[in-house]
Amino acid sequence: MCEVCLILVEDKIIRAYFGSQTKIPDTPERWEIIWEHRQEITEIAHSHPGDWLDFSPEDLTTMEAVEAGIGKEFTWSIVTQTGFRSRQGGRDIRRCGAPWWVGLLRRLSYAGSGHGEGSPGAADFSPAAKGVMSAERMGIHDEGLLADRSPGQPSD
Repeated sequence: MCEVCLILVEDKIIRAYFGSQTKIPDTPERWEIIWEHRQEITEIAHSHPGDWLDFSPEDLTTMEAVEAGIGKEFTWSIVTQTGFRSRQGGRDIRRCGAPWWVGLLRRLSYAGSGHGEGSPGAADFSPAAKGVMSAERMGIHDEGLLADRSPGQPSD
């Protein structure tokens, strides 16, 4: 298992970040992406180990800091092996069904641990593959993904 963070615009992934079993390290590149796409980003989601379906103290302070710095509320979500929780404006929100990317996030997080849903592309992911990966490099070809853009490259 490795924690994975997805930065989303509606139901499209613009970035995926990979961490260790217990955290996703802060990187300047992730904060640059959040800042550059602040008007577009609608949601930031990440996985938690096991079935721990709650926002950690670190999650809460990060959420507050990002929203205060950006001046915009996002939807924040946690995905576990069996659960899915979202929060907006400091309150948990109900969602009708899980977006398509919840299954992908589970595969990326739990592949190889005996708990993932598994897929041919999942073998390309390992906890050693930390950092940012484009959709192409992840082996994902879906109309739900935005093209991988370098920082500073204009949005579509």
